[in-house]
Amino acid sequence: MLEYLLRSLSQAEVPFFLLADERLEISSYSNIPENKLVKLLSTESNRKHFYEENSTSFGTIFCFANVPPPVTIKRQKVFVLFQNTLILSTPDEKNGYGAKQKFLFFLRRKYIQYRNKPQYHWLVQTQAMKARLSKRLSIQDNHVEVMPFFDFAEQGMVGQYVRKPNSFLYVADGVPHKNHEILLDAWEYLFDHYQVKPELHLTITDRFVNLLARIESLRKRGLSITNHGRLEKQELAALYGQSEYLVFPSLSESFGLPLLEAVQAGVKVLAADLPYVHDVIIPSGVFDPMKVEAIAEQVAKTIQLRNTKESRKLVRNEIDRVIEVLK
Repeated sequence: MLEYLLRSLSQAEVPFFLLADERLEISSYSNIPENKLVKLLSTESNRKHFYEENSTSFGTIFCFANVPPPVTIKRQKVFVLFQNTLILSTPDEKNGYGAKQKFLFFLRRKYIQYRNKPQYHWLVQTQAMKARLSKRLSIQDNHVEVMPFFDFAEQGMVGQYVRKPNSFLYVADGVPHKNHEILLDAWEYLFDHYQVKPELHLTITDRFVNLLARIESLRKRGLSITNHGRLEKQELAALYGQSEYLVFPSLSESFGLPLLEAVQAGVKVLAADLPYVHDVIIPSGVFDPMKVEAIAEQVAKTIQLRNTKESRKLVRNEIDRVIEVLK
């Protein structure tokens, strides 16, 4: 998203300065003049020092990841892109995280509330996120704008590939709310109770050793599960082009970009029956993401019927509006 925004700002000839976390690697850096880029070790004191020294040099400040500026900005326009719904989670919410992590989300939320000021404006990508943000952070509705933006440039490649029947893809890292454990249980249930073993393609990175061990165990049982790890854009486009279905059991999403990528690529979507899904697409089928049997039943029914309806996109790219507010 950041690469796409920077590229779009450049194409629109909107001047900008980028303050970035030094750990962030992004190809767009190569196109940014040295005097328009600062990379800092991501600490609150570093950010605060930069703002104290430089904030009055800018007419608009756009905070890209949930948190307002570390100092109060009174005269310049301030926009905050909020894209982490987990920060807004409640203690009883089923999102794969335990009490300790939920407490850390709570502290993060309180800090954001402390740093927010009545004159700041917020950008989100769906109506559900707007309602959730307004309620959980006590922000007035008229200070939250829904402006989804996303880059589908690579998805034009899908016509080069042959789609494999009964092939399922889940584009997600292995963090708890992505719900891989339940999905793998469902694939094992399909094998044991339906005697089918559809292809399942995953994109889990190496740091999730327990999930990778579980996948290897299921493969030894004869299940057709392939983990591709981290993929470059062209590799992911190829995987969309070869897959018949996206299965998406995530418990919590701020936007769910793979849902839109899949629809754009002509892939049918089976997804969790949750608001974040219905905000952005009309899926081909839904299931209860907390029930192994429900996921397995939906997948088995889809395979057996072979006449699953196409999924449809409900949102449009509003990058032009985003650029307009940042001018």
